[in-house]
Amino acid sequence: MASGDGCHSTHNDGMTRCPEINLDVYELWIDYFRDSATSKPWTVCINDDIAYAAIASSDCTNWDWDMEDGLPDAWNPEGGDEQSGIGMRIPNSDKARASNSWFGDAYGTVNVFCEDGEGINYRFYSTSMSPPQKAQVFFDPDTAKDGSNPLASTTMPPAWFVFWKDGDVVEGMSACEYQYRPNTYGFAKDGSVTLCNKAPTENGPVQTLTIPVALRTPGGPSTFEICGTGKYLDCIAETLFHENHHIFITSISVAGSDTDEINDAEETTPSESYFPASDPTNPDTFGFANTARLKQVYGANADNEVRCRILERQTSLLPATHPERNWARDPRNPKW
Repeated sequence: MASGDGCHSTHNDGMTRCPEINLDVYELWIDYFRDSATSKPWTVCINDDIAYAAIASSDCTNWDWDMEDGLPDAWNPEGGDEQSGIGMRIPNSDKARASNSWFGDAYGTVNVFCEDGEGINYRFYSTSMSPPQKAQVFFDPDTAKDGSNPLASTTMPPAWFVFWKDGDVVEGMSACEYQYRPNTYGFAKDGSVTLCNKAPTENGPVQTLTIPVALRTPGGPSTFEICGTGKYLDCIAETLFHENHHIFITSISVAGSDTDEINDAEETTPSESYFPASDPTNPDTFGFANTARLKQVYGANADNEVRCRILERQTSLLPATHPERNWARDPRNPKW
Protein backbone atom coordinates (compact mmCIF):
# COMPACT_ATOMS: atom_id res chain seq x y z
CA MET A 1 0.00 0.00 0.00
CA ALA A 2 1.42 3.43 -0.94
CA SER A 3 0.82 6.78 0.80
CA GLY A 4 1.67 10.43 -0.10
CA ASP A 5 0.16 13.80 -1.16
CA GLY A 6 1.48 13.96 -4.73
CA CYS A 7 4.42 15.81 -6.31
CA HIS A 8 4.94 19.59 -6.19
CA SER A 9 7.36 22.22 -7.50
CA THR A 10 9.53 24.35 -5.27
CA HIS A 11 9.80 28.18 -5.81
CA ASN A 12 13.56 28.55 -5.46
CA ASP A 13 15.01 26.06 -7.93
CA GLY A 14 12.15 25.07 -10.20
CA MET A 15 12.72 21.34 -9.44
CA THR A 16 9.79 18.98 -8.99
CA ARG A 17 10.03 16.94 -5.80
CA CYS A 18 7.90 14.08 -4.54
CA PRO A 19 7.34 13.09 -0.91
CA GLU A 20 8.62 9.71 0.34
CA ILE A 21 6.41 6.81 -0.63
CA ASN A 22 6.00 4.05 1.95
CA LEU A 23 5.41 0.67 0.34
CA ASP A 24 4.63 -2.53 2.26
CA VAL A 25 5.06 -5.77 0.29
CA TYR A 26 3.31 -8.71 1.88
CA GLU A 27 3.96 -11.29 -0.80
CA LEU A 28 6.40 -13.95 0.45
CA TRP A 29 8.80 -15.50 -2.04
CA ILE A 30 12.01 -17.60 -1.97
CA ASP A 31 14.86 -15.70 -3.57
CA TYR A 32 17.42 -18.53 -3.40
CA PHE A 33 18.26 -21.77 -1.59
CA ARG A 34 21.67 -23.21 -2.45
CA ASP A 35 24.99 -24.71 -1.41
CA SER A 36 26.95 -21.90 0.21
CA ALA A 37 30.40 -22.99 -0.99
CA THR A 38 29.55 -23.49 -4.68
CA SER A 39 26.40 -21.31 -5.02
CA LYS A 40 24.74 -24.11 -6.96
CA PRO A 41 21.01 -23.34 -6.90
CA TRP A 42 18.65 -25.81 -5.24
CA THR A 43 21.59 -28.09 -4.44
CA VAL A 44 22.57 -28.81 -0.83
CA CYS A 45 24.57 -31.37 1.13
CA ILE A 46 23.93 -32.73 4.60
CA ASN A 47 25.96 -30.86 7.25
CA ASP A 48 27.20 -28.25 4.75
CA ASP A 49 26.23 -24.58 4.95
CA ILE A 50 23.12 -23.60 3.01
CA ALA A 51 22.73 -20.06 1.72
CA TYR A 52 19.12 -18.90 1.77
CA ALA A 53 17.07 -15.76 1.23
CA ALA A 54 13.40 -14.74 1.03
CA ILE A 55 11.63 -11.69 -0.39
CA ALA A 56 9.05 -10.04 1.85
CA SER A 57 8.17 -6.75 3.54
CA SER A 58 10.78 -5.28 5.83
CA ASP A 59 8.64 -5.59 8.95
CA CYS A 60 8.44 -9.40 8.78
CA THR A 61 9.85 -11.30 11.77
CA ASN A 62 9.85 -14.79 13.34
CA TRP A 63 11.46 -16.41 10.33
CA ASP A 64 11.61 -20.18 10.06
CA TRP A 65 12.88 -22.28 7.15
CA ASP A 66 12.00 -25.96 6.89
CA MET A 67 11.66 -28.97 4.61
CA GLU A 68 8.47 -30.79 5.53
CA ASP A 69 8.36 -33.62 2.98
CA GLY A 70 7.97 -37.11 4.42
CA LEU A 71 6.18 -38.55 7.47
CA PRO A 72 7.95 -37.68 9.66
CA ASP A 73 9.96 -35.00 7.84
CA ALA A 74 12.97 -36.54 6.12
CA TRP A 75 15.10 -33.42 6.47
CA ASN A 76 15.06 -30.99 9.37
CA PRO A 77 17.37 -28.06 8.56
CA GLU A 78 18.66 -26.12 11.57
CA GLY A 79 19.67 -22.46 11.80
CA GLY A 80 17.25 -21.02 9.25
CA ASP A 81 15.82 -18.32 11.49
CA GLU A 82 16.47 -15.18 9.43
CA GLN A 83 15.16 -13.72 6.21
CA SER A 84 18.55 -14.53 4.67
CA GLY A 85 21.77 -16.14 5.83
CA ILE A 86 24.37 -18.86 5.23
CA GLY A 87 24.29 -20.84 8.48
CA MET A 88 21.48 -23.28 7.82
CA ARG A 89 22.40 -26.99 7.80
CA ILE A 90 20.66 -30.35 7.52
CA PRO A 91 22.09 -32.23 10.54
CA ASN A 92 24.01 -35.49 10.41
CA SER A 93 21.31 -37.03 12.59
CA ASP A 94 19.03 -36.91 9.53
CA LYS A 95 21.63 -38.76 7.47
CA ALA A 96 21.99 -41.39 10.20
CA ARG A 97 18.40 -42.50 9.64
CA ALA A 98 18.30 -41.97 5.87
CA SER A 99 18.14 -44.45 3.02
CA ASN A 100 19.47 -43.88 -0.49
CA SER A 101 15.98 -43.20 -1.83
CA TRP A 102 15.67 -40.11 0.38
CA PHE A 103 18.29 -38.14 -1.53
CA GLY A 104 17.91 -36.01 -4.63
CA ASP A 105 14.64 -34.09 -4.71
CA ALA A 106 12.52 -36.92 -3.28
CA TYR A 107 11.98 -34.86 -0.11
CA GLY A 108 13.23 -31.56 -1.43
CA THR A 109 10.31 -29.15 -0.94
CA VAL A 110 11.53 -26.02 0.87
CA ASN A 111 9.15 -23.83 2.84
CA VAL A 112 9.62 -20.53 4.65
CA PHE A 113 7.46 -18.94 7.37
CA CYS A 114 7.30 -15.38 8.70
CA GLU A 115 4.99 -12.99 10.53
CA ASP A 116 4.34 -9.45 9.31
CA GLY A 117 4.05 -6.28 11.37
CA GLU A 118 0.30 -6.72 11.76
CA GLY A 119 0.68 -10.20 13.22
CA ILE A 120 -0.41 -12.05 10.07
CA ASN A 121 1.38 -15.34 9.36
CA TYR A 122 2.70 -16.27 5.92
CA ARG A 123 4.08 -19.54 4.61
CA PHE A 124 5.45 -20.18 1.15
CA TYR A 125 6.49 -23.46 -0.52
CA SER A 126 9.12 -23.80 -3.23
CA THR A 127 6.75 -25.99 -5.24
CA SER A 128 4.48 -22.91 -5.61
CA MET A 129 7.15 -21.08 -7.57
CA SER A 130 7.02 -20.75 -11.33
CA PRO A 131 8.47 -23.09 -12.33
CA PRO A 132 8.09 -25.28 -9.20
CA GLN A 133 11.38 -25.90 -7.40
CA LYS A 134 12.68 -28.62 -5.06
CA ALA A 135 16.12 -28.87 -3.50
CA GLN A 136 18.34 -31.83 -4.36
CA VAL A 137 19.96 -33.24 -1.21
CA PHE A 138 23.40 -34.88 -1.39
CA PHE A 139 25.67 -36.60 1.16
CA ASP A 140 29.40 -36.46 1.84
CA PRO A 141 30.60 -39.86 0.55
CA ASP A 142 33.65 -40.01 2.83
CA THR A 143 31.98 -39.57 6.21
CA ALA A 144 30.05 -42.23 8.10
CA LYS A 145 26.27 -42.05 8.42
CA ASP A 146 26.59 -40.19 11.71
CA GLY A 147 29.09 -37.73 10.24
CA SER A 148 32.17 -39.18 11.92
CA ASN A 149 35.43 -40.01 10.13
CA PRO A 150 35.37 -43.67 9.02
CA LEU A 151 38.74 -43.76 7.26
CA ALA A 152 40.30 -46.33 9.58
CA SER A 153 37.10 -48.09 10.65
CA THR A 154 35.53 -51.34 9.52
CA THR A 155 32.54 -51.07 11.86
CA MET A 156 31.67 -47.56 10.64
CA PRO A 157 31.59 -47.78 6.79
CA PRO A 158 31.76 -44.59 4.73
CA ALA A 159 28.53 -43.19 3.38
CA TRP A 160 29.43 -44.06 -0.23
CA PHE A 161 29.34 -47.75 0.72
CA VAL A 162 26.22 -47.53 2.87
CA PHE A 163 24.04 -45.63 0.40
CA TRP A 164 25.41 -47.13 -2.83
CA LYS A 165 24.84 -50.60 -1.38
CA ASP A 166 21.33 -49.63 -0.28
CA GLY A 167 20.53 -48.30 -3.76
CA ASP A 168 22.51 -51.01 -5.61
CA VAL A 169 24.13 -48.09 -7.44
CA VAL A 170 26.58 -50.62 -8.90
CA GLU A 171 24.75 -53.86 -9.62
CA GLY A 172 25.84 -56.60 -7.24
CA MET A 173 27.01 -54.15 -4.62
CA SER A 174 24.00 -54.98 -2.47
CA ALA A 175 25.58 -58.37 -1.69
CA CYS A 176 28.91 -56.90 -0.55
CA GLU A 177 30.35 -56.14 2.86
CA TYR A 178 32.88 -53.46 3.76
CA GLN A 179 36.25 -53.64 5.45
CA TYR A 180 38.93 -51.02 5.94
CA ARG A 181 42.25 -52.14 4.47
CA PRO A 182 44.96 -49.63 3.50
CA ASN A 183 45.50 -49.39 -0.28
CA THR A 184 42.99 -52.16 -1.01
CA TYR A 185 40.09 -52.16 -3.46
CA GLY A 186 38.44 -55.36 -2.32
CA PHE A 187 38.86 -59.09 -1.80
CA ALA A 188 36.97 -62.35 -2.17
CA LYS A 189 36.54 -64.80 0.68
CA ASP A 190 34.18 -67.71 1.28
CA GLY A 191 32.27 -67.02 -1.92
CA SER A 192 31.49 -63.37 -1.27
CA VAL A 193 33.06 -60.01 -2.10
CA THR A 194 34.17 -57.42 0.43
CA LEU A 195 34.83 -53.88 -0.78
CA CYS A 196 37.52 -51.74 0.82
CA ASN A 197 38.28 -48.05 1.09
CA LYS A 198 39.97 -47.68 -2.33
CA ALA A 199 37.05 -49.17 -4.26
CA PRO A 200 35.52 -45.84 -5.41
CA THR A 201 38.78 -44.16 -6.41
CA GLU A 202 40.66 -44.89 -9.62
CA ASN A 203 41.93 -48.15 -11.09
CA GLY A 204 45.12 -48.76 -13.02
CA PRO A 205 47.58 -47.92 -14.30
CA VAL A 206 47.49 -50.32 -17.23
CA GLN A 207 50.25 -52.92 -17.13
CA THR A 208 51.81 -54.72 -20.11
CA LEU A 209 52.88 -58.34 -19.65
CA THR A 210 54.84 -60.61 -22.01
CA ILE A 211 53.63 -63.99 -23.22
CA PRO A 212 56.46 -66.55 -23.18
CA VAL A 213 57.42 -67.63 -26.70
CA ALA A 214 56.44 -71.24 -26.06
CA LEU A 215 52.88 -70.16 -25.15
CA ARG A 216 52.22 -67.75 -28.01
CA THR A 217 49.70 -68.67 -30.67
CA PRO A 218 51.00 -68.62 -34.29
CA GLY A 219 50.77 -65.07 -35.54
CA GLY A 220 49.37 -64.01 -32.19
CA PRO A 221 50.48 -61.18 -29.92
CA SER A 222 53.62 -61.26 -27.83
CA THR A 223 52.23 -59.00 -25.09
CA PHE A 224 48.90 -58.18 -23.51
CA GLU A 225 47.54 -55.53 -21.15
CA ILE A 226 45.91 -55.94 -17.76
CA CYS A 227 44.21 -53.64 -15.20
CA GLY A 228 41.09 -51.60 -15.70
CA THR A 229 41.02 -47.83 -15.89
CA GLY A 230 37.66 -47.15 -14.26
CA LYS A 231 37.02 -44.24 -11.93
CA TYR A 232 34.42 -43.78 -9.23
CA LEU A 233 31.41 -46.07 -9.88
CA ASP A 234 33.25 -47.71 -12.78
CA CYS A 235 36.15 -48.56 -10.48
CA ILE A 236 33.75 -50.38 -8.16
CA ALA A 237 32.28 -52.24 -11.14
CA GLU A 238 35.76 -53.42 -12.14
CA THR A 239 36.57 -54.43 -8.58
CA LEU A 240 33.34 -56.42 -8.24
CA PHE A 241 33.88 -58.31 -11.48
CA HIS A 242 37.55 -58.93 -10.65
CA GLU A 243 36.76 -60.41 -7.23
CA ASN A 244 33.79 -62.42 -8.49
CA HIS A 245 36.04 -63.98 -11.11
CA HIS A 246 38.38 -65.14 -8.36
CA ILE A 247 35.33 -66.88 -6.89
CA PHE A 248 34.48 -68.36 -10.30
CA ILE A 249 38.01 -69.70 -10.85
CA THR A 250 37.92 -71.38 -7.45
CA SER A 251 34.52 -72.91 -8.20
CA ILE A 252 35.65 -74.65 -11.42
CA SER A 253 39.18 -75.57 -10.39
CA VAL A 254 40.70 -78.81 -9.18
CA ALA A 255 44.17 -79.29 -7.85
CA GLY A 256 46.71 -78.22 -10.47
CA SER A 257 50.44 -78.68 -10.92
CA ASP A 258 51.26 -75.27 -9.35
CA THR A 259 49.87 -73.00 -6.65
CA ASP A 260 47.79 -70.53 -8.68
CA GLU A 261 44.53 -72.42 -8.00
CA ILE A 262 43.77 -72.79 -11.72
CA ASN A 263 43.40 -76.35 -13.00
CA ASP A 264 45.85 -77.47 -15.67
CA ALA A 265 43.31 -77.80 -18.48
CA GLU A 266 42.00 -74.28 -17.86
CA GLU A 267 45.53 -72.87 -17.99
CA THR A 268 46.50 -74.40 -21.33
CA THR A 269 43.12 -73.93 -23.06
CA PRO A 270 41.56 -70.77 -21.63
CA SER A 271 37.78 -70.54 -21.90
CA GLU A 272 37.97 -67.04 -23.36
CA SER A 273 40.02 -65.90 -26.35
CA TYR A 274 41.43 -62.90 -24.48
CA PHE A 275 43.02 -65.14 -21.82
CA PRO A 276 46.59 -65.92 -22.85
CA ALA A 277 47.45 -69.53 -22.15
CA SER A 278 49.51 -69.93 -18.99
CA ASP A 279 52.01 -72.54 -17.82
CA PRO A 280 50.41 -75.15 -15.52
CA THR A 281 53.74 -75.61 -13.76
CA ASN A 282 54.49 -71.92 -13.18
CA PRO A 283 52.20 -69.83 -10.92
CA ASP A 284 53.66 -66.61 -12.40
CA THR A 285 53.83 -67.38 -16.11
CA PHE A 286 54.00 -63.72 -17.19
CA GLY A 287 56.35 -62.31 -14.56
CA PHE A 288 53.57 -60.33 -12.93
CA ALA A 289 54.98 -60.71 -9.41
CA ASN A 290 58.33 -59.16 -10.33
CA THR A 291 58.57 -56.80 -7.33
CA ALA A 292 59.00 -57.61 -3.67
CA ARG A 293 55.52 -56.42 -2.79
CA LEU A 294 53.78 -58.28 -5.62
CA LYS A 295 55.78 -61.40 -4.91
CA GLN A 296 54.72 -61.26 -1.28
CA VAL A 297 51.05 -60.75 -2.14
CA TYR A 298 50.60 -62.69 -5.40
CA GLY A 299 53.69 -64.82 -5.96
CA ALA A 300 51.95 -68.12 -5.32
CA ASN A 301 48.89 -67.35 -7.47
CA ALA A 302 49.97 -64.59 -9.86
CA ASP A 303 48.36 -66.24 -12.91
CA ASN A 304 45.03 -66.23 -11.07
CA GLU A 305 45.38 -62.49 -10.38
CA VAL A 306 46.35 -61.77 -13.98
CA ARG A 307 43.22 -63.48 -15.30
CA CYS A 308 41.02 -61.36 -13.09
CA ARG A 309 42.82 -58.16 -14.09
CA ILE A 310 42.34 -59.00 -17.76
CA LEU A 311 38.60 -59.16 -17.16
CA GLU A 312 38.59 -55.65 -15.70
CA ARG A 313 39.24 -54.40 -19.23
CA GLN A 314 36.22 -56.14 -20.75
CA THR A 315 33.78 -53.30 -20.22
CA SER A 316 30.89 -55.15 -21.87
CA LEU A 317 31.07 -57.76 -19.11
CA LEU A 318 31.16 -55.41 -16.14
CA PRO A 319 28.16 -54.95 -13.85
CA ALA A 320 25.94 -52.01 -14.70
CA THR A 321 26.28 -48.72 -12.88
CA HIS A 322 23.35 -46.46 -12.07
CA PRO A 323 24.60 -42.87 -11.69
CA GLU A 324 20.99 -41.69 -11.52
CA ARG A 325 20.86 -43.30 -8.05
CA ASN A 326 24.09 -41.66 -6.90
CA TRP A 327 23.71 -38.63 -4.63
CA ALA A 328 27.27 -38.30 -3.36
CA ARG A 329 28.63 -34.78 -3.07
CA ASP A 330 31.77 -35.42 -5.07
CA PRO A 331 33.39 -33.56 -7.98
CA ARG A 332 33.45 -36.83 -9.90
CA ASN A 333 29.64 -36.93 -9.78
CA PRO A 334 28.22 -35.00 -12.77
CA LYS A 335 25.07 -34.20 -10.80
CA TRP A 336 26.93 -32.34 -8.07
